[in-house]
Amino acid sequence: MKHIDYKNYSDKELITFISNKENAAFVEIMSRYKERIINFLYRYVGDYDDAYDLSQEVFVKVYLNVSQFNAEHKFATWLFAIAANLARDFLKKNSKQTITSLENFEEAGDYNLTELIDSADSPEVKYDKNYVSLQVQKALNSLQPHYREVLILKEIQQYTFDEVAEILSIEVGTVKSRVFRGKALLKEKLKNLIIDLDK
Repeated sequence: MKHIDYKNYSDKELITFISNKENAAFVEIMSRYKERIINFLYRYVGDYDDAYDLSQEVFVKVYLNVSQFNAEHKFATWLFAIAANLARDFLKKNSKQTITSLENFEEAGDYNLTELIDSADSPEVKYDKNYVSLQVQKALNSLQPHYREVLILKEIQQYTFDEVAEILSIEVGTVKSRVFRGKALLKEKLKNLIIDLDK
């Protein structure tokens, strides 16, 4: 039996393989997106363990519903739409405010939103970076989900306005207004932190 190196195939080609129950192709698609999905979900729900569990559900849904994928769209857009829907449902069922621990934050390993200070290897700067990142996550957690999700997708995951609109099934204008408003709310919540950093 000929060995297939799935790393050489595009996402859409892998989806075709998965449709034919080629499980190694599914393993490859998971390896490409698992960390990004976990980080997205962590930012969304605020708890790393919950994010990890939800990521498993995301990929189960991908596997079971692969026939619903529209090849005219990007796979990543469909994948993140599934993740966003699961995160929304999770927050509705678990309306209690999640508390983010520094240990969970370090595990998630995503500092993209918090490049407010220069990176360096000294323990002091690493501590500052973790502290800033934790405060940003707490501020994100306190935002209403419709602001949180657009900020995560646009500012952390670096999707375009059009892609965010497609993922969330909303108008581009709505995405832009939510990003603008979400940034303003986030800046207000982080104003004391920014003042501290400026000292």
